[in-house]
Amino acid sequence: MKTIIPIFLILALAACSGASTSWVKPGVTEDQLRADQLSCRNTAERASARNENVTRDIRTTIPGGRDDTRALVESTRDIKAARNFDRLFAQCMRGLGYTYPKS
Repeated sequence: MKTIIPIFLILALAACSGASTSWVKPGVTEDQLRADQLSCRNTAERASARNENVTRDIRTTIPGGRDDTRALVESTRDIKAARNFDRLFAQCMRGLGYTYPKS
């Protein structure tokens, strides 16, 4: 349970950064943009949770390891989870025809 809370915090932050109104699509209203972002956020969250569950299942079958090594692996996994969420969110938005202009 202790590792789940940081993951959700990172995913929430990733959702905020990934769901920026910088996504653009010609002719789309602000309401439609928000609806599409919500849809993509939900899709990315479901996919991220599924990936995390698989990783957790694999990790629990591997015995041994020092506590400091486990802590490093967990923090690295959290960063990877946030990046994975961002990638899935962006992939969904691009699939809906949005672009994210480089600033």
